[in-house]
Amino acid sequence: MKRIPFEDFPAVLRAASVCVIPTRREGLGLIALEALALQKPVVATDTEGINEIIENGQNGYLYKDNEVGHLALKILELLRNPHKRAAFGRKGNQTVAKKFSAEEMALKHLELYRSLAESQPPTAKQQKAGA
Repeated sequence: MKRIPFEDFPAVLRAASVCVIPTRREGLGLIALEALALQKPVVATDTEGINEIIENGQNGYLYKDNEVGHLALKILELLRNPHKRAAFGRKGNQTVAKKFSAEEMALKHLELYRSLAESQPPTAKQQKAGA
């Protein structure tokens, strides 16, 4: 299989019926977010990152790494059922809008920064000023 040029990728994803992510390791799962934003259902390995995005049986399917038969069945199920594909696509788009919008991500980062700032020991300068 040849590599898809970066500039062609959006058109390829828009043309797809289902996005399949058969990876053993995935960070954030940006491809899953992109697919869901385009209302494409996702079938992916149940890995950290991906399983925070895919709601199994709602906007896609998750499968265990060694269950390739299950992967194939879920892909076929979605390809054969346009109504389910559409329903998963709508739900996936809602998931992205609700959990992964720029505003939501900014709020999550702000919470993280606040918690980190609160857990940091005071600097020598801060200790001196408090004494």
